[in-house]
Amino acid sequence: MVDYYYHEFISGDFSKEGGMTKDINGLAWDYGPLSYISFDDGAHIGSGNNPQKDPWTFSAAFPCEVTLISWEIVLRTASGGNAGLLMSAGGYDFSSSFSGTTFRGYGEDGLDVPTNGLSFTLQSHVDKAMYMHSLAFSVEAPSGTELDLREDERELDPIVPGEGGVPPTSFVPAESEKYYSGIDFGAPKEEIRSSLRSLVSDMESHSYGEATSILPYVDESVEEDGYMYGIWDGDLIAGTATGSWNKEHVWPQSRMGTDVTSSSKGKGSDLHNLRVSCAVMNNRHGNDAYDEQGITGMWYPNVDSDGSPAHRYVGDHRGDAARILFYMALRYPELSLVGGASLVGYEMGNLDSLLRWNEEDPVDEFEMRRNGRIYEYQGNRNPFVDLPELAETLYREGEA
Repeated sequence: MVDYYYHEFISGDFSKEGGMTKDINGLAWDYGPLSYISFDDGAHIGSGNNPQKDPWTFSAAFPCEVTLISWEIVLRTASGGNAGLLMSAGGYDFSSSFSGTTFRGYGEDGLDVPTNGLSFTLQSHVDKAMYMHSLAFSVEAPSGTELDLREDERELDPIVPGEGGVPPTSFVPAESEKYYSGIDFGAPKEEIRSSLRSLVSDMESHSYGEATSILPYVDESVEEDGYMYGIWDGDLIAGTATGSWNKEHVWPQSRMGTDVTSSSKGKGSDLHNLRVSCAVMNNRHGNDAYDEQGITGMWYPNVDSDGSPAHRYVGDHRGDAARILFYMALRYPELSLVGGASLVGYEMGNLDSLLRWNEEDPVDEFEMRRNGRIYEYQGNRNPFVDLPELAETLYREGEA
């Protein structure tokens, strides 16, 4: 039987003096003294004035020998930081340095390691803080073993604009029929394209930084109030403007010809193109274009399970990605969708696969609600969510 463990570190998990934690999801962790500890984006370990220069270790023992299958710890540092990670289990060791202000996952899957426990050691190499957001692992225990590993329980309130740091909306929700009432869909293709581009270009832009506070509402899960729905793996991510999640550019930033800063506004901060994702999936996608599974250098939107309990691996994200890319190529004339894998400039593909995904993964409740919620902030809608058949009309005959 496989047991899964997942925990996001919160206030009270550790104290500066060291000792033994309370039972956390089926395990008590033994840990050493800390130079500094607080809780901000998980466990805030060390500081500029009191860095954790001595190795800090926390470990747990199992009631019997188990087989480690996968593990993942999510870490970052303060700006300018550089730190080390060592993980040990049985005869297995993993070491890595980590740095940067964006949370990243470190770990491995597909393991077959007999062990009686786990041990993690963190050490800052410079006078900067470290942040430990969450820990996940999976083990296989012998039948009849009294092992009760668990994942954090989920219970958050619905996300409401104007509350909890989420900005108030600017536009009253509009029915899609009214929004497109001025478009003649019986006109020639180029006339439809021109009319729709003019319509969706009439929008209120928000900065990339502002999007951090808007997306918790825009990308809220339809399954669990208060949690955001992560693209590529379907993770449920706590709907706050801090934590281990990233803003994923579905049309990659490097293929838009724009620099994105917290104050910038434009196609790099268009809410239609930004999707909540966990840090791991954002890093795995990078700036790859899109195509079917197994094609080197291309990104397939539905990430298969790798055994890590930190990710859900649910949902079909192919159509979601396609309809966002269709919108971006319509809204911004310098962007174009093409067939094949040889992309130059501000091109994205593969168009044939995107058109197929648009049909095979139809619009769902999450997409429809998200489209309406983006309208409440930007005042524009994604026509390919409201009218997915438009993709065939505007893009089927080749280059857009």
